Amino acid sequence: IGISFISAILGKNGYPQSITPNKPILIACPLAVLYNWKREFETWGHFSVEVYHGGKKKDSVIENVQNGKTEIVITTFDTVRLNKTVIDQIKWYALIADEVHQLKEPKTKVTEAFKGLSISRRYGLTGTAIQNTLKELWCLLDWANPNSLGPWEVFDTTICNPILEGQRFNANRVQLTLAKNAKDKLQKILGTVFLRRTKALIADEV
Repeated sequence: IGISFISAILGKNGYPQSITPNKPILIACPLAVLYNWKREFETWGHFSVEVYHGGKKKDSVIENVQNGKTEIVITTFDTVRLNKTVIDQIKWYALIADEVHQLKEPKTKVTEAFKGLSISRRYGLTGTAIQNTLKELWCLLDWANPNSLGPWEVFDTTICNPILEGQRFNANRVQLTLAKNAKDKLQKILGTVFLRRTKALIADEV
């Protein structure tokens, strides 16, 4: 799905063609799948792809993007954290974060680095948008679409707290009503920012 989406962004048609130098795309992922992404690009299309990770070659990758020779750069979350200033010199068309739930904690250095990037088109891939608390969800959405949910304190007061109060075994009618209203509001928000790959959607692929 990720490569199909990128193909659409770059106007690929499945055949060898010139690269699209004005739409460089940055992909950040865990180190364990770094070269999986590269192999998938080599298997399913015709892209100019480089890995930005490790030794001295990183400088040449940045130069190739700046010179319009490279369309897609694949890197890791920690590499972005350590090289944010250099990476932000590029006018990236889009950033795709695979396993984006790694950005669930607002105060970690990696989350702060990603939120500080000047890339406006941000997409996250994850199977676990919420692992423990709604604060994680807020953090992810605040990265993908900054300020879309407002400050954490407001989101906590208007969404999180009412939902938690309504889940208590001794919640009264008022608390249950407020919880339902908060859930409905949250679902409406999620409907505008989430693209879900449901079981029904992939039934023919199984």
